[in-house]
Amino acid sequence: MAAANAAAPQSQTRFSWKWLALGAPIAGAIAAWFLLPVQDWIEWFTDAIHDLGAWGVAAFVLVYVLATVLMIPPSVFTVAAGVAFGLVGVPLVVLSATLGASLAFLIARYGAREWFKRYVQKYPLAKAIREAVNDEGWKIVAMLRLSPVIPFNVQNYFFGTTEISFWRYVLATSLGMIPGTALYVYLGSLGSPGSEGGAVKWIFFAIGLVATGIAFWIVKRKTDRLMGADQPTN
Repeated sequence: MAAANAAAPQSQTRFSWKWLALGAPIAGAIAAWFLLPVQDWIEWFTDAIHDLGAWGVAAFVLVYVLATVLMIPPSVFTVAAGVAFGLVGVPLVVLSATLGASLAFLIARYGAREWFKRYVQKYPLAKAIREAVNDEGWKIVAMLRLSPVIPFNVQNYFFGTTEISFWRYVLATSLGMIPGTALYVYLGSLGSPGSEGGAVKWIFFAIGLVATGIAFWIVKRKTDRLMGADQPTN
């Protein structure tokens, strides 16, 4: 009993550090979005798309899919779609992101699934998220797709290690990304993504954080259950 009681605080400490390790890059990503010269990058990319004429749409889809697979943050390309195509960029981005996310999912599931699974099993938080997806399916996927703080590209490979079916994953991904996609494309369509829509951005972050909180509340329940199952019983 004493050993079990001693192990519990240690497990909780490890869990707290995992949350801290997750939060640091998330905070950095949010700061980067507001501080880096995003508008300059967007202008360069949209100029390149316009120079291609009719081939610009195909080039955009190809670049977006490759960026997703290579884990390059997609937000710049999403805003660029609004600058280049207006609100028509919303279905274009949803299509491109879904294709890229599906390809990454398939790579993780059939190309390196065992490696990813072994890696995930080392971390209680990642293991708990995986168990939550296995139990709750598309609901967890859709809620995490709403999150502005959980990297989209990391999710793609991570979900490939779970038991969710491919088509449920595709449906939850495409639907879950629509609100965020619409926001960023809209900001791009305003013509000044670096300065306009500040309040709208924060509303989106607030909604996404609520969805993240619900998802991680479910994950926390799974984590408590897994940690409880790991404790010896008398």
